[in-house]
Amino acid sequence: MTLRTEEISKKHNRRKFDCGKPALNEFLKKIARQSSQKMATRTYVLIEDEGDPTEILGYYTLLPSTVVFPQGHPLQKRFPSGPPVYRLARLAVDNSVKGYGLGAYLLVECLRRVVDASISVGGIGCAVDAKDDDSKRFYEKFGFVAIDAVEGDALALWLPFEQCLEAVELSQTSGR
Repeated sequence: MTLRTEEISKKHNRRKFDCGKPALNEFLKKIARQSSQKMATRTYVLIEDEGDPTEILGYYTLLPSTVVFPQGHPLQKRFPSGPPVYRLARLAVDNSVKGYGLGAYLLVECLRRVVDASISVGGIGCAVDAKDDDSKRFYEKFGFVAIDAVEGDALALWLPFEQCLEAVELSQTSGR
């Protein structure tokens, strides 16, 4: 299976996509392309080269953002005014291809873009607001850590630039 990501466009069949989470499905179907077109976010879809080029196997949405480290956080003094990060707003894989590591593939592709953008224009890493505990565990496997362990914010995670770079380099040496 030869996979690639490309920016979402009209040619992609958004109606067929189902990851099992209504909010992620609806975002892809009704908002993702228009938001990309307006330059507010960027959504990249995963397709198979040998398959139907309109079929979306997964997607992620990325946007520039800032992160606020809470009082007492080790980085709060170093970055007191909301340093730039890239926010992974959404990541989902179609139910038909779950279990093949495509979520990890998409995350590494996202981190590759974060690294490239950070090197070009600055940024200290990647932030994500995990949607639930399962999502949080997925991101934690890749080294994401809680921004603030205060109750209610436990799903806000981030990965420093150096670790984003390590993940990308590791994927290149492993052939991904």
